[in-house]
Amino acid sequence: MSSPAAPWSQVFQATDSVTGCSFPAPSDLPLLVAAEHAGLRPVSSCRNGTCRSCISHLTRGEVYYSVAWPGLSPDEKAAGFILPCVACAASDVTLRFGAWDAFD
Repeated sequence: MSSPAAPWSQVFQATDSVTGCSFPAPSDLPLLVAAEHAGLRPVSSCRNGTCRSCISHLTRGEVYYSVAWPGLSPDEKAAGFILPCVACAASDVTLRFGAWDAFD
């Protein structure tokens, strides 16, 4: 689910799978910030990958992280969970913000 940081800025398309809202996702901007610029208000708190309040489920696409180790377990990463406060688009992406209920 992750790839190396993009050395250049590209603009990808991100889609919230719940609302169907699509928004531009520059590769050098965290997905959370890109969503906020589009008028969405995903739940968040720390904005540095530690509190996990923004945990989301990536159902399509690739991201890279702006921090060395975001607060996700290897199993969570393998299951497609991301922290959009520190995850940047590396391709067009579809995600589900606030995916806490997916842990059930």
